[in-house]
Amino acid sequence: MNVLVFDIQADFGHFRQLYSTSSPLTYSFIPPTALFGLLGAITGVGKEENEYLRVFNHETTNVAIRLMGPVRKTRVGINYVNTKGNIWVPKQRREGARTQIRVEFLRFPHFRCYVSMNDHERFSYLIDLVRQHKSVYTPCLGLSECLADVQFVAMEEFRFVEVDGEDHVPICSVIPGKEMRALKVEPGKEYRKERVAWKMNAERVVSQYEEVVFEAGGQPILASVPIIGEMNKESGSSFSIPMERESKMYSHPHYLLSEHMRGVEQLSSLFLSEKSVRLAEPMLLSQMNRWIALFHDLGKSHAFFQQYIQSPDAFQGSPALKSHALLSAVLLAVFLKEKGIDDFWRLLAFLVVKRHHGNLDDWLEELKRMGEETKDLLKRQVEAVDYSALAEQMALAGFEKEENWTKETWMAWVDEFFTEARSLRRFIMSWNRRNESLVPYVQALFLFSLLIDADKSEAGIVQKQPWSFSKRKDVPVDLILRYKQQQSWHQTGLNQLREQAFQEVDRAPIDLRQHFYRLNLPTGMGKTLASLHFALRLREKIEQEQGVKPRIIYSLPFLSVIDQTANVLREVFSVNGVEEDHQLWLAHHHLADIRYTTKQDDERYDVDYEAAKLLIEGWHSELIVTTFVQLFETIFSNRNASLRKFHRLANSIVLIDEVQAVPHRYWLAIRQLFAVMAEELGCYFLFSSATDPKWFPEAVSLVDEQVYFQPLSRVTLYPHIDESWTIEEFARRIQWEEGKTYLFVLNTIESGKAFYHALLEEGGDETEITFLSTHIPPKERLRRIMAVKRGEYRIVVSTQLIEAGVDVDFDVVYRDIAPLDSIQQAAGRCNRHGRRKGEVHVVRLTDNRRLYASYIYDAIRLDITQKLLKGKREVEEGQFLQLITSYFETLAARMSNAESERLLKGMMTLYFDGEETIDRIPVSHFRLIEGDGEKINVFIELDEEAADVFREYEEILRLGDRWERRKRFAALKSRFSQYVIAIPAKVDHRPPIVHGIGYVGRDSLNDFYDETLGYRTKSEGLIW
Repeated sequence: MNVLVFDIQADFGHFRQLYSTSSPLTYSFIPPTALFGLLGAITGVGKEENEYLRVFNHETTNVAIRLMGPVRKTRVGINYVNTKGNIWVPKQRREGARTQIRVEFLRFPHFRCYVSMNDHERFSYLIDLVRQHKSVYTPCLGLSECLADVQFVAMEEFRFVEVDGEDHVPICSVIPGKEMRALKVEPGKEYRKERVAWKMNAERVVSQYEEVVFEAGGQPILASVPIIGEMNKESGSSFSIPMERESKMYSHPHYLLSEHMRGVEQLSSLFLSEKSVRLAEPMLLSQMNRWIALFHDLGKSHAFFQQYIQSPDAFQGSPALKSHALLSAVLLAVFLKEKGIDDFWRLLAFLVVKRHHGNLDDWLEELKRMGEETKDLLKRQVEAVDYSALAEQMALAGFEKEENWTKETWMAWVDEFFTEARSLRRFIMSWNRRNESLVPYVQALFLFSLLIDADKSEAGIVQKQPWSFSKRKDVPVDLILRYKQQQSWHQTGLNQLREQAFQEVDRAPIDLRQHFYRLNLPTGMGKTLASLHFALRLREKIEQEQGVKPRIIYSLPFLSVIDQTANVLREVFSVNGVEEDHQLWLAHHHLADIRYTTKQDDERYDVDYEAAKLLIEGWHSELIVTTFVQLFETIFSNRNASLRKFHRLANSIVLIDEVQAVPHRYWLAIRQLFAVMAEELGCYFLFSSATDPKWFPEAVSLVDEQVYFQPLSRVTLYPHIDESWTIEEFARRIQWEEGKTYLFVLNTIESGKAFYHALLEEGGDETEITFLSTHIPPKERLRRIMAVKRGEYRIVVSTQLIEAGVDVDFDVVYRDIAPLDSIQQAAGRCNRHGRRKGEVHVVRLTDNRRLYASYIYDAIRLDITQKLLKGKREVEEGQFLQLITSYFETLAARMSNAESERLLKGMMTLYFDGEETIDRIPVSHFRLIEGDGEKINVFIELDEEAADVFREYEEILRLGDRWERRKRFAALKSRFSQYVIAIPAKVDHRPPIVHGIGYVGRDSLNDFYDETLGYRTKSEGLIW
C-alpha cells in the first residue's frame, strides 16, 4: 500500500471536545474526523451538505496520526458575539451582545499524518497538491483562525505485519484502545488517554467514539497490538503505525461481506427453487444449500483477508494466511454436526465450500491434509477476527445466533474438527467400499454448481449492475410450426418424406414418465427442426404438469454443425418476428463471441464483457446450442469453470445430435449417469442420428424408422475391400464420368496430399480440384467449402473433416476404409437431395506397410466393418439401417467397458482428482476427444487481415492489466482462430515460436505453407 506522509503545524490549534460545554477544551491531537475535513480542504471538497464526509471517511481512507512534539496547551479569553435576535451592537447589552469565554488551545501543534485512499484518482490528486505545497481551501487546525502549514514528507511503502503473542513493539502513532492488548510502561514517559470522536456520518452525527492512548511528549509507546502497519524508509528507521481498521468487513473491494453472503444465499436459493429434483428430502436439500451459501465466505472475516482485500499489493503475508475457504469449510462442518446433520452431508458440504475457488479433489485426500500445521494456521486466522463486527455482519446476512460468532466458539470448533478428522477419514474409506450408486456424485456436483454459480454471478453481475435472474422467458411451442408455414419448399419426393417425418414427430405421444427418446432418420431428413419441435412440445407439457420451465440443451459434436444449427435458429426466430435475445437462445463453445444482448423493459442492450462471459458460460438462456465437449465435460468433470453450469441441466431437455460420435469407451458410464440424471434431476434426453447406435434400448422412437430408410435409393454403396491399393494404384483405377462431381475422403493428411499429387500426375486439372485438411487455416477452408457449394470445383480431396456436418453434395464419393458409421457419414455427402442416383465406393489404401486406416482407427471397429461388407457387391441405401444396426450390436458385444467401469468407480467414490489405479480413474481424467499426440498451434499469416490480427494480438500482450488483456483477447479470439492450425510437435519443419505460438509471417509464408495443400511438413512417412 502506498502511504502519503505529510506534516501539519500551526501556532495554535483547537479541536473542541464534544462533551465540553462552558469552557471549550481541545483534544491533544487532530482526531480522524478533523483530519478528513483537512483533506477535504486541501482537495477542494466543499462543506455543503457535508460532502467531504462522504468522500473522506473510514470506508474510503486509512489514516494514522503521530505527535511530533510534546502536547502544549494554553487558555485564551475569546469574546463571542451573540448574533441571535439581530443583536450585534457591541455596547447594547453586555450579557447579550458579547460573552468572553476562556478557550483551550494547542500551542505550536505539530502532527505527522499518514494517509492512504481506495480512490486512486483522488489520492493521486491529493498527493500532487501536497507535493506542490498547494491547497484549494486554506488549511487550518480546527478553527478557521488557526491557519496551518502543510509540508510534504514522503511517499512510503506500507505493509501489514502480524505481531506474535504478547510481543511489545514501538508504536509512534496514537493507538485506539481496542487495538491494544497490553502496554509496557517506561520511566520518563507520560501516558494519556482521551475519548475522541472517531467516526462521524454525513450529517455530522458522531457514530463512534474511541479511547485513544498516546505519549504526551510525542515519544513512541511500547505496546502489544495484533497487527501493525510498518514503513521502513522514513528517516532511515523502522516506524510502525496501526492504520485505522474498520469494523466493517468486505468480501470484495468496497463490497460488504454480509451483502455478498446474503446475495449468494438468495441467488442459490432462487436457482434451487426453479427446479424439481429428487436428490434428497426437499427441506434437507434447501437447508444444505442455504448453509453452504452463508458459510462459504465466512473465513473472509479474519483480519489477514480484510487487509489483503483492501490493499492486495501491500499484503506481505503468505498466501495461506489470507486464505478463507478452508476455515469456512471447517466451521460449516462442525456447525452442521451441531445441527444433527449426518457425516456424509457434512463432508459433502465441507468439500463444496473448501473447493469453491478451485477444482474438486478426492474427498478422502482433503481430510488427509488436516495436520497440525493446518490447524495452527486456522487458529491464527480465528485469533484475527473482530467478533463484534462479525456479529453485526452475520445479523445482516441473516444469522441471528450470536453465540456462534465468538472466538471461544470458533476455537472450539477448529479443535473439534481436527479431533474427529481421523474418524471422518475412516468413515470415507468405509463409505467408498460400500457405495455403488452415482447419486452422491450428482449430489456433490449439484450443490457445488449452485454455490459457484451463485457466487460468481453475485460478484460479477449483481454487484456491478441491475440484473434479474428470476425473470425467465417463454419460447412459443409453435415456433417451428410458424417458421415452416412461412417456407415455400419444392414438393419433391424427398421433401414430402421430410414432411411426413415431421408430422409423425408432431403427433408422437408424450408420457412424462418416459425420459428417453430417439429420432433415427436418414441424412437430410430434417432432424434439426423435428427434434427442436418435439423439445418445445415436451417443454410445454413439463411446465404445465410439473410447474418447472425446462431449458433445452442442443448438443452437437462439431463446431461446423453448431454454426449451421445456430444459423437455422437465428432464421427461425427472425421469421417469428423475434429480435436477437440471448435470454431466449445462445450458442456456446470455446470460440463463441463474448456478447450477450437482451431485451428488458422494452429496451435492448448489451451487457458488459465480464457479465456477458458469466451469462454465456453459465447457460443463462432458455435454449442453448453447444458442443459435445461442453456438455459431457460438464457432467464428467471436477473443473470449477465447467461445473458452474451443471445445475442448469436439472429438469432440462437434452438433445444429442449425431449421437454415434460419442466414443464407445464411455457408453456404459454415460448410460448409467444419464439414468441417474433422469431419475434424480428430472432430465429428459432425445438422441438423434442417421446411424443410431441404440445404446439406450429403452428410448422411445418418435418415428417408424423403416418407413424412411427403406424407400430411399439416393445412393448405392460399392465395397472394394478384397484387396489393398497404394495411392498411385488407386488414382489409376478411378473411372471418371463426364459431368459428375467427386469427393475423395482419405484417412490421413499425408495420404490426402499424396493422392492430390497422384491425381495431377494422372492428368487431373488443378483448376478443377481443391484440397481440404486441418493443416489449412479455418478461414481458407471455409472459403473452399463455399466455393465447392457454388460448383467451382468438380473434385474435392479431403480428410475426415468433410464428414463433420459439412453440408456439401457430390455425385460420387470414394471413402478409404473406416468404421461403418464414418462410411455412412461420408455417404451422407452423396446425392443428399435425391436428384440422381449417387455412388459411394469404399476402398482399402495402404502405404505398403499397413493400411492408412490402421493409424487412426481401432482394429475391432475396422474388423467388424470389413466382415459386414465382405462379399457384398453393392448395398442400397434402404439397407443401411439394417447394416448399421448389426454394426453397433456387434460393436457393443466386442468392445471393452473397462474404461467406463473404472471411471464409474472413481465417480462412486467421489475421486475427483488423483492418479489412475487398477480399479478406478479420477473424474478429472475424462476426455471426450482422445489426444493424438502433442500439438503446436501455428498462426498462418495468410493475408493482410491476418497481419492486422497478429499486430493487434501483440498489442494486447503488451497491456499491463491482465484483466484488460483477457477482455481484449476474448474480443479478438474468434478472428484470431481463423488463422490458427495445429501441427504435431514432432514435425520436422517447425515454425518459429513467437509469443508462445508458432508463427508463419507473410515474409516466410512460402517456406512453411503451400497455397493448395497447407502447412509444409517436409516429413516423409509421418502420419497424423
